[in-house]
Amino acid sequence: MVELKGVSLVLSSGRSLIFILLNLGFACLPASAREIDEIAITEFQDLTIATVDYPPLMGLEGGIMTDLVKAAFETQAIRVKYEIYPVAKIAWSILEGRDIPVVGSVGWFHVDLQKMQLHSVQLYSGNLHLFYLKRKFPDGLRYQNLNDLRQFSIGYIHGGSLIPLFADAGVHPQLVNNLEQNVKKAYAERIDMFAAMELGGWAMISRNFSDYAHEFEMAENPIHRVSGDAIFPPSQQRLKAVLEKGVAEIRSNGDYVKIYQRYYGDRPLPKGVVAYCENGSSAKSVDAKDSKPSLINSIE
Repeated sequence: MVELKGVSLVLSSGRSLIFILLNLGFACLPASAREIDEIAITEFQDLTIATVDYPPLMGLEGGIMTDLVKAAFETQAIRVKYEIYPVAKIAWSILEGRDIPVVGSVGWFHVDLQKMQLHSVQLYSGNLHLFYLKRKFPDGLRYQNLNDLRQFSIGYIHGGSLIPLFADAGVHPQLVNNLEQNVKKAYAERIDMFAAMELGGWAMISRNFSDYAHEFEMAENPIHRVSGDAIFPPSQQRLKAVLEKGVAEIRSNGDYVKIYQRYYGDRPLPKGVVAYCENGSSAKSVDAKDSKPSLINSIE
């Protein structure tokens, strides 16, 4: 089945152009960014970005990363529309050469990033942990590395950042399309545990089992540290530059910290976020192939 989607881009001259985005079934993503990037940056207003449902970091209902990108682009007169897709389909679409910007993680792309020439702006950095029911592990979950977890059934997301690490450790996770499915499987004891970002894991548990959240526990020992990024294919250097300018704008006007505070509540903000907003430095970014954080040196 072929689905056609249109995005209207309003030019400074007042004319309206309609770009038709071709999606082949459910496996393809909108390819609006190529057309957008070919127009002068000041001449477009609407932009579609692919992301995932992973509160409180990303999602249609808001999240730290999706809100930051939306606010930054709004300072540049660009309206952002998010569309939700599974991680694996987002990565597949970029690997197939579709020019769609992404709010997610460079860790989703399990390939030679140097050859892909992806470009990113880091928005978040955090640890992945294991979550489990206390009744399944009354003495807590103790392990030194992933090799110690081979005997357990671990829930994870198709295409997630941990896939290569699990493979190296000989762990075979039970893969699903989204974090919500893992939370429900864990509560039903269909899996022993699931891997998630600290904020994301607790948020999804609270959303689905608010009355039973106290029955869950998070392993203290983190599995891996991952970044949260706005990711742009090679053709979108100009679009990335617009985001960088917008990020600098919301840093200076205070919106950057306000967005973090919205989701952290009474909890202290990561030290790196406060330092980034107070030190007056401009936003940084690097090619996704580089291993160092791109916006600040470890937003932790």
